[in-house]
Amino acid sequence: MRILKLKKKDLKKFLESTLSFGELWAPVKKGERYAFQKTTPKDVDPDVLRTILPLKKFMVPQRFTMFKYDQEGYEEQVGKVGNRVVFGAH
Repeated sequence: MRILKLKKKDLKKFLESTLSFGELWAPVKKGERYAFQKTTPKDVDPDVLRTILPLKKFMVPQRFTMFKYDQEGYEEQVGKVGNRVVFGAH
């Protein structure tokens, strides 16, 4: 097994490289607290310990659309989420 360590000075460069894969979601300051939201590498604070909502609430929303249907049939909506990179999960 190989272990790789990322130097703190290279964190922003690493986060910028993740943008080629998909959206970057990380804890971002909202008032006095932090919440997961779509962001850019310059707004990421790697020292955040807690967010307003836990990561589970972010990944599994209380409400979402699974299907859209009409008289002609239905269309599945679940697969329409793009690639996401989640940073800052504990």
